[in-house]
Amino acid sequence: MISPIFIIGVPRSGTTFLRALLDSHSKIAAAPDTPWIMGGNGPGSLGELAESLINPTTEEVNKLSGIASKDIYDACKLFVDRILSTYLESKNKKYLVLKALGDINKLDALLQTFPDSKFIHIVRDGRDVAFFTVRNQNGLMGKEIKGYGDINIENAAKRWHDWENKIYDLIVSNNHFGFLEIRYEDLMLRTRETMQYVFDFIGVELDESIAEYEKHKQRRSEWEASSFDVAQGTTAITDSISKWKSQIHGNELARIQLLYSDVLLRYNYELIDAIEEKTAPIYHDTGRLVVDEIIKHEISKGSHRAGTVSNTNLRRIEKLIIDHFDGNKKLITLETGCGKTTVLLSNYANQHNVFCIDDRSEESSSLQYLMSFPELKRDAIKFIYGPTQSTLPGFRHSEKYDIVLLDGPHGYPFPDLEYYHLYPHIKENGLLLIDDIQIPSIGRMFDLLKEDAMFIFIGLIGYMGVLARDNQPLFDPFGDDWWTQNYNRRRTDVVRFQLHDNGSQPSAENIISNKRLLRKYQLFNDKNKAPWSLFNMPLFSK
Repeated sequence: MISPIFIIGVPRSGTTFLRALLDSHSKIAAAPDTPWIMGGNGPGSLGELAESLINPTTEEVNKLSGIASKDIYDACKLFVDRILSTYLESKNKKYLVLKALGDINKLDALLQTFPDSKFIHIVRDGRDVAFFTVRNQNGLMGKEIKGYGDINIENAAKRWHDWENKIYDLIVSNNHFGFLEIRYEDLMLRTRETMQYVFDFIGVELDESIAEYEKHKQRRSEWEASSFDVAQGTTAITDSISKWKSQIHGNELARIQLLYSDVLLRYNYELIDAIEEKTAPIYHDTGRLVVDEIIKHEISKGSHRAGTVSNTNLRRIEKLIIDHFDGNKKLITLETGCGKTTVLLSNYANQHNVFCIDDRSEESSSLQYLMSFPELKRDAIKFIYGPTQSTLPGFRHSEKYDIVLLDGPHGYPFPDLEYYHLYPHIKENGLLLIDDIQIPSIGRMFDLLKEDAMFIFIGLIGYMGVLARDNQPLFDPFGDDWWTQNYNRRRTDVVRFQLHDNGSQPSAENIISNKRLLRKYQLFNDKNKAPWSLFNMPLFSK
């Protein structure tokens, strides 16, 4: 029985281009879109038929003794295998690739039907996806994005965000054993190198014919929106990359980056300053800002060793402080790491605690750098020298903080440890600033906190995430209760949570919401050996 290799991605992400490259290989047959398998064709799809048979309301399958949902999905796989085996034989090729573009909403069913298949995920900058979705709309696409309304930039961006998160939650975060992720931009700019990566994943040698894929005879389905582009022999050109920079502006760009920054940063797409129109926050007119004086006296010999915040972002931080605290310059603040932000915060604080390394003996010293600014209010600063891993745990905080800025050691788990020791000491309405969220481990922490009930997501300043402490109860730093946290609740089947009588955590059957994984991860008692997951790692170890 064949195990198809699936291309998955949001429309306008380069899935058709990738399919064309794969189909030009002598051992790979990459078929046109197959929306009839899991849902792209709606009621006419195999997936819809399977769902109707499994539907607990009608219980069509359950009326037949001994038949379970798995039997239906196995039957679907046999049906697909019978049809596509003939297609593969007619091509005289060994590997079958299917483009599951219309099946993202049915991805969980696709995984259940083809649990042993490999998946190639191609991702593209969501702002480009949104722009090209609107620019290339045609009669085949209709006038709406199914489930999102009219075809426009914001609806297209929202679909991109939702679908990429679905792919991530179902495949990436579950460590699916056969999964490869590539970026559209790499495929276009470094086609040969990226395809080598793809071919290694499939298990075939690089075929040089991909350099002239447009000459390869292949059938292109009329419902593939990109077929016309591919048929023209479109090669890897940079015109299709970062087109959004000249096409999406103002409020529209600001909203997209504000709402969908988590996925953009996950795949290392840059965020830029978007000039908002009319709806920009009205900051107090304070005359000349502190940052203006910092810029005026900034040393031209170069920044300290760890780099320095841009003056543009420093100005945005100052305006945020002025607006959020109504110009109050008697704040209680704390910072891990040091630099120009230390100079800025010292001008708005009665007390500013700075946890940093004393590097004054080194050539490129962060401390010497900030000490050189005349604007530094030294009377307001208390330096606590040493690694925050050792200085924060035993530090006695006399008051809660209006602002906490995390910019100390960046390696995992050190930012998490800083957060743990500091979050109980943030005032209601206080600001939590987390720098360098482009680093995946720090970005993941920010994603988690952004959804937490204790915080309100304010926005981004470059690669700095801004949260405000809400009036919700403090999450017990000495407890557990992970199932009450929004990030976890939204990724598990909370409707089925059944707490034990003593209030302890839900049972494992109620925690694992992905039914396919629940069947794979059979729960063992103490006398049994640990089960093994899809990727050959023990779920529970003894």
